[in-house]
Amino acid sequence: MRFEILLNGEVVCVSGVFGHGVLSNIVTYVERQEEHPECTLSVGGLGTYEGEHRHVGWAERELHEGDEVTIRVLPAGEFEQPKEMKASAFSSQLEDPVFGNIHYHMGYWLGEVYLAWGPFDLLRFRVFADEAGPSNEQRILFQDTMKGFHVMWPNIVEKMWYCHPVFSSVDELSKQLHSQCHAEFLQHPGHLRLLLSVSGEDTLRGYAVELQDGEVTHVEVRT
Repeated sequence: MRFEILLNGEVVCVSGVFGHGVLSNIVTYVERQEEHPECTLSVGGLGTYEGEHRHVGWAERELHEGDEVTIRVLPAGEFEQPKEMKASAFSSQLEDPVFGNIHYHMGYWLGEVYLAWGPFDLLRFRVFADEAGPSNEQRILFQDTMKGFHVMWPNIVEKMWYCHPVFSSVDELSKQLHSQCHAEFLQHPGHLRLLLSVSGEDTLRGYAVELQDGEVTHVEVRT
């Protein structure tokens, strides 16, 4: 895979990766108090370059109002040598002191743990972090969630039912939930997403529940 990046019609670079890897083209806008706003274009990737797994970068450009960025998707072929290369501490598997045995999948770590959370007996989770592993904040959130879920659950399921009361009661909804719970530990501190599936109801697949510091902030009904 290759990308040709153009800025106002002029070629910035042609990025590429051989086989498994990541290519990224990111436009970032940052405005902080008492600082001049910044808007930048970054072209980078992660993969095997010169025989080693590396983070790489081709270009970084400052953007201004009216600039036009074009990305052309090209077939496999010749691409430019990255201008920056940094060795990656990549490992596809990690024995984490809190999450246990987890596996890396380009942007997040996967794992599972048996539990007794309300109607659930298995938690499958994704931890959104780079190949260095989960952050300490994510580990603390995981521990707090595991310890406090029995307290949080009544409020979670009640809000799920209020959003889409197709079942006769909260208890009936709980009985129809699949025994596998999916959780996503996001990079924002204290942010957790639960993905819960429902059986026995043709018009409802499940719920996505967002929590911040243990409090439900949003419930999405998945039909």
